[in-house]
Amino acid sequence: MAEFNYGIIKEWILEIEGGYVNDPRDPGGETKFGISKRSYPDLDIKKITIEKAMEIYRKNFWDPLPLENLPFSVAFVIFDTSINTGKETALVLMKNVKYDPVKEPIKFVMKYLGLREKYYTRLANFNYFGRGWINRIAKLKDKFLELYDKEVR
Repeated sequence: MAEFNYGIIKEWILEIEGGYVNDPRDPGGETKFGISKRSYPDLDIKKITIEKAMEIYRKNFWDPLPLENLPFSVAFVIFDTSINTGKETALVLMKNVKYDPVKEPIKFVMKYLGLREKYYTRLANFNYFGRGWINRIAKLKDKFLELYDKEVR
């Protein structure tokens, strides 16, 4: 069911991740389009293009996750979690939700994002980045509902 939707994902990345940032409080270091120097030390982060970022997202964040049998709206939420918290955390959260993501996608996503919020509150840098992370979840809920609405029409 879920396939990598380049257009929707690119639009989201540009809105949510933005351009180049080098915040000394960010453990990822230099970041552009959400791609960090810490994760990709051999890349020139300042010069990375959105096309290269999308290639990385597809290869390293979408393809390794078990998303193929999920509705795109649900897969999109898990994919975004993978970007922001890492694949391992995205998978752990997924396993901790007792709702079926195909039969009960709304319940699944709301519980999943609640667990994601709890995950953030336990991080040492929550006081600095927390507001942004919680705002991201709020925007993600809206995006999920928009995508879900298109799926059920």
